[in-house]
Amino acid sequence: MNVSRMTLQTAPAAAKLEGRLFSHPWKEEDFLASLRDESRAFFICTQGERLLGYCGFQWSKEQGDVLTIGVDPSFRRQGAGKALMSALLSHAQERGVKEVFLEVRAGNEAARRLYEQCGFTLLYTRKGYYSDPKEDGLVLRLEVLK
Repeated sequence: MNVSRMTLQTAPAAAKLEGRLFSHPWKEEDFLASLRDESRAFFICTQGERLLGYCGFQWSKEQGDVLTIGVDPSFRRQGAGKALMSALLSHAQERGVKEVFLEVRAGNEAARRLYEQCGFTLLYTRKGYYSDPKEDGLVLRLEVLK
């Protein structure tokens, strides 16, 4: 398993995987535009030529947000998500980010477990935030340690 920065060449595969995973996915052009934004960083996790997952992050001064993260269902629970979050959080720390936020569907138990393992805690709930299906959104926060 290898984690590296997403490139213009690897972004289309991430967009394709995102489209399989989410009801309101990022498009290829969203990934491409984000790669040109200096306040954003995207990572991919691969095994050989196969894309296992990806994640994206943005920051401003001491605050950061996880924009998106996805792992191919056939490779879940094998460490790809944790490796991606580790790369993202290391990047945040290098940029002087002191706290990172993310939002997750209340019913996404696997993702919630991953985020809890990474040290995120519940900040508040957004009632009925998601659609397809309608579901609460949980806003999580992590204090980044130096």
